[in-house]
Amino acid sequence: MTTPQSTLTTVDVRVLLAGLCTALVLVYLLGDVIRVFAGDFEPGRMQGQAVGQGMWLVAASVMLVPISRIVLSLVLPLPPIRWVTIVESVFLVLFSLVGLPYRVDRPTCSSR
Repeated sequence: MTTPQSTLTTVDVRVLLAGLCTALVLVYLLGDVIRVFAGDFEPGRMQGQAVGQGMWLVAASVMLVPISRIVLSLVLPLPPIRWVTIVESVFLVLFSLVGLPYRVDRPTCSSR
C-alpha cells in the first residue's frame, strides 16, 4: 500500500520570515489605528507631551526595523540574516517591555 505524497510544498525560510515581519508591521499599524479610534490619540503629542522632530525620528526608526527585516531576509545570505533577525528581535522585545506600563488618563464611565 502506498501513501499519497503530500501536495503541500515547503515554504522557503526567507519568504516565511518576510511574511512574519509583514504581519508584525500590520499589527503595529492596527494598534495605532485602534488607539486613534479609542480617543487615545492627540495630534502632535505622545503620552501628553509635545513631540519634536527627534522623537518623530525615533518613532520612524523603530517602525523601520521590521520593515528593513523584510528586505534583508530576502537579500542577505542565510547565516548573517539569522543573527540580524536575532538582534532585531531582542531589540523589539526590549523596546516593547520598556513601553509596557501603558496608562491612559481619561475619565471612566462613572465619572462622566
